[in-house]
Amino acid sequence: MVRTRFHRTAIAACMASIVGLLLTASDARGDDLSLWQAMERAVSTSEAGARAGLGADSARAAHLQRRGELLPTVTLSAAVTRNDSAVELNGSSVVNQWDYSANASVSVDLFDGAAIANAIAGRNVADGAQHNVRVQEAALRRAAARAYLTALTARRNHEIATAAFEQRQVFTEDITARLDAGFATRPDVALAEYEQLRAEEQMLSARGQLRDALEALALATTLPSVAATQLVDPQVAPTLPPSEVGTDSIEATAETAALREDIEARRGEVSAERLEWLPTLQLSARYDIGQSSFRDPDGRTWSVSLVGTWVLFHGSRRGRIMAANTALEAAQLDLEESTRLRSAQLQTAIRRADDLSEQAALAVRAAERADEAHALILERYEAGDGTTLEVAEAANRAVSAHTRASIIALEVDLALIDVAWLSGLLDDAPAGPQ
Repeated sequence: MVRTRFHRTAIAACMASIVGLLLTASDARGDDLSLWQAMERAVSTSEAGARAGLGADSARAAHLQRRGELLPTVTLSAAVTRNDSAVELNGSSVVNQWDYSANASVSVDLFDGAAIANAIAGRNVADGAQHNVRVQEAALRRAAARAYLTALTARRNHEIATAAFEQRQVFTEDITARLDAGFATRPDVALAEYEQLRAEEQMLSARGQLRDALEALALATTLPSVAATQLVDPQVAPTLPPSEVGTDSIEATAETAALREDIEARRGEVSAERLEWLPTLQLSARYDIGQSSFRDPDGRTWSVSLVGTWVLFHGSRRGRIMAANTALEAAQLDLEESTRLRSAQLQTAIRRADDLSEQAALAVRAAERADEAHALILERYEAGDGTTLEVAEAANRAVSAHTRASIIALEVDLALIDVAWLSGLLDDAPAGPQ
């Protein structure tokens, strides 16, 4: 048998196939809910997604505030003053009874190194916050996908258990009729009734698990209920073409991008603290209009100022630089740790998906053989050669085989979802039908 295995770094080319398969049946209508719709609803309606968006808005606002501090400040003002009395000297007014004045002033920092560095760092913080939104959205898509696939599997298992119970009911009725006809014994009927009760118990257990899974899916997608919703089987786990990619997929994830922006922001803060050593240079101009007076015969004055400031010593400056450097080193360690852990988790997910895919193929074959064995033993029983115990055991093996195949298929799908998440394919909304 030829074994198809993922390469150690099989991500990029094959993941395009995963995204396409995640979108299979995304054109569901009516009460249908596709995997794509569940993921995007989790992103668009959850409180966590809204909070992440607000965090990005706050970071952008802080960046605009820092950038605005580099722009000129323009001020206009007007005043009306009534004095106690008018004063004149040699026929010229020194103090008017009423004074009217208006002025305009403009000031701009020609150079403030710390403010420039802080503005650049603010942009990095804003970009990083936007990437963190994508990280949060990817986590929501992953959670919704896991809940969806779990609910889909629970529904399959409930259908398997229900079919097994109905089959046991028919068998119990048949063997009871055989007893009345003298072709069966009371122990045979008792065993059939026991198996029917056991099958009913398993059906009720599967129904409880289905309800729990549907409630978890409703919670993940913020839907009031999905009990009556038709879940569309996305067929997430086909044979995927392997490819050699390396660690490029890790480098392109939103989490890595956010950590890189954080490093740049920390580096900007270090630069801002160091630039505090340099002088600042400010230019300001003022123009006043008022009533004529002894001092200002035409009532108009203007002034221009160029101010340089150099803080030669500040006791906390050295400590601030040390703190900024420490924060920068911590951010660099965060990136290294995240890359290392994510790479290891991705390789584990790929290896797990590979191993589970082989197990799933074997589980399907085992379920087929169990069905064949059950059919043959049932034929022997109807011909009078088999026993009730043999039929019951064969039926139990068939149900167990189908349930196990369903669970392993779920584990394969969950592993593939993790591969998509760890490689960054869930960071953005997949292109597909709305």
